[in-house]
Parts: sequence; structure tokens; C-alpha cells
Amino acid sequence: MSTESHTAIFLAISLGIVAVPVVWSFYLQPYQKNRILTLLYPGFDPQQAYHIEQAKLAISSGGLTGSGLGTTISVPVKESGIYL
Repeated sequence: MSTESHTAIFLAISLGIVAVPVVWSFYLQPYQKNRILTLLYPGFDPQQAYHIEQAKLAISSGGLTGSGLGTTISVPVKESGIYL
């Protein structure tokens, strides 16, 4: 790899490291932070964790090509923010 590509990779990683705390502090709403924390730590919010587990179940049961027409897995609440 050339020096320019190493520099570009280093710059991209550095910007990412700086951007994450800035976005977390100034741009994300509390409910968005809650969803991210629940995704990383399922015990953080048991209600949200239930929906994440249901989404994982729906995605995993369909596999790469889906489960077929008419064999859908429903997510219990349509306002959960999970779109499959």
C-alpha cells in the first residue's frame, strides 16, 4: 500500500473517532440514544430489547432468501420502528 492510502485510512479512522462523540452529544435525540444502547446492551431497556429480539427472530427465520410468500413473521407493535 502506498503512503497516500495509509494516510487516507488514518484520516478516515480519526474523523470517525472524533465524529461519534459529537454526534452522540449534539445530534441524537434521547430515544435514539436509548435504541442504540438497547441494541448494544439488551438489558438496558427490557421493552425495547423485546422488539429487537423479535426483529432478530424475524430476520433469522427468513434466511438469505426469505421465508416465502405468505409465511411472514409479525412484529407485535407496528409503532416499534422495525420495518421488515
